[in-house]
Amino acid sequence: MVELEFFTSALDFIQLPIILILSMWLVIATSSSLDCSLIRGMAIYLWHTLLCLIYFYISLDGSADSVDYYLNSSNVDYIEIGTGFILFIQNIFTNTFGLNYMESFLIFNLFGAIGLLFFDSVLRLTTSQSSVLIKFLATLVIFLPSLSFWTSAIGKDSVSFLAISLFLWGLTSSNTRIYVIISAIILMFPIRPHISAIMIVSIIPMMFNLSTKYILLNIVGLLIVSLVGIQILNILLNYIGLNDGINAEILKAYIDTRQELNTSGGSSLQLYDMNFLSQLIAFMFRPLPFEIRNFMDLIISLENSFLLMIFIISLLNLNSLKIKFRKHLSIIIYIVVTWSLLAMTTANLGIAVRQKWMILPLLIYLIFFILNGNTKIKDEAQISSKSLNLENY
Repeated sequence: MVELEFFTSALDFIQLPIILILSMWLVIATSSSLDCSLIRGMAIYLWHTLLCLIYFYISLDGSADSVDYYLNSSNVDYIEIGTGFILFIQNIFTNTFGLNYMESFLIFNLFGAIGLLFFDSVLRLTTSQSSVLIKFLATLVIFLPSLSFWTSAIGKDSVSFLAISLFLWGLTSSNTRIYVIISAIILMFPIRPHISAIMIVSIIPMMFNLSTKYILLNIVGLLIVSLVGIQILNILLNYIGLNDGINAEILKAYIDTRQELNTSGGSSLQLYDMNFLSQLIAFMFRPLPFEIRNFMDLIISLENSFLLMIFIISLLNLNSLKIKFRKHLSIIIYIVVTWSLLAMTTANLGIAVRQKWMILPLLIYLIFFILNGNTKIKDEAQISSKSLNLENY
C-alpha cells in the first residue's frame, strides 16, 4: 500500500465536509438547470461517488496513475500539455488549497459527475418520446459501473469526459449552443490536444448550418475556427514529436510505434495481425465474456456485451429510419475520426476501456436516436393502421 497522509490536521476534518457539501450543491444546481429531478441527480452523483471511493481504495496499492499524479505534483510550477496539465492542476489543489489525496479524488469525481449529468440530459431528451424499455436502457447506460469508475479519479479521464459531455450537449441542443461547444474544446485542449483538434474539424460543417441569415458571421466564425485549428495542429505535431513535418510514411511509422507501446502484460492486445475492422471492434467492445480473467474483466465484458447488443440493434434498424445525416454530420465525423485513430494506435485493453469513453457518449446518443426514431415510425404505422380500420366501418 502507498503511504499517503490523511487527516493530518484539524483543517482536513473541515475541508472534506465542505467539499462534499459544495459538490452536492453544484450537482443540485446543475440538475435543476438541466430539468433533471433532484432524486435522479443525487442518485447519479451518489452512484458516481461510490465508484470513486472504490477506485480510491484500489489505487492505494500504488498501481493507479492517480497516485503518480498526486505524488509528482508537488514540484510542478508551470503548465504543460497532457499529463503536465493535470500535474499543474493537482499542484494547485495540493499546495494552494492543502487538499489531501482523498479530497483531491472528490474534486475530480465532481468533474466526472457533472459530465454524467450532461450526458444523462442528452439521453433523457433523446428518449423522451420512446417506450419504457428504451428509456430503461438509456438509464442503464448512465449507471454502467465503468463509466463512473474511470471518470471519478485524479487524472485526464474525468476532465475529458466532462469536455465530451458538454460537446455532445452543445451539438444536440435545440439551438446549437456554440459557446458550450467552444468551451468544451478549450477544456479538452490542454489535456488531449489531438482530441480537441478532431472536435474542431468536426464542427466545421456545423458552421454553415447555424443560420442562413448571418452568412458573414458564419464565414468569420469559420475563419476563426480554421485559424485556431491550424495553430492547435502545429502544437499537436510538436506534442507528438512530428514537428519536422508529416507525410504518409512518417504517419504510418508513428502509428506502428504507438501500436508497439504497452503491448506487454496480461491486459495487452496485439494489433499487428488485425485488419482495420477487427481493430475497431476490439477497441470498442472487448473484452467479451469469454475473455475474462478477473472480476473487473467480468464487469467490463458484461457492459461491452450490452453495448454491442444495442449497437447491432441500431444498425439493423437503420433501414427503417432516415437518419438526419446533415444534422448529425459533426457527431458522425467526430466518431469516425476518433474511433479510427484510437483503434489504430491503442494496443492495451486497459487503456482502451478508459479512452473509448471519449467516443461512446456520441455513439450511444446516435444509437438511441435511431432506436427512438424507429419507435416513432412503428407508432405512426400503428396510428395509420387504426385510422384505416376506422374508415372501413
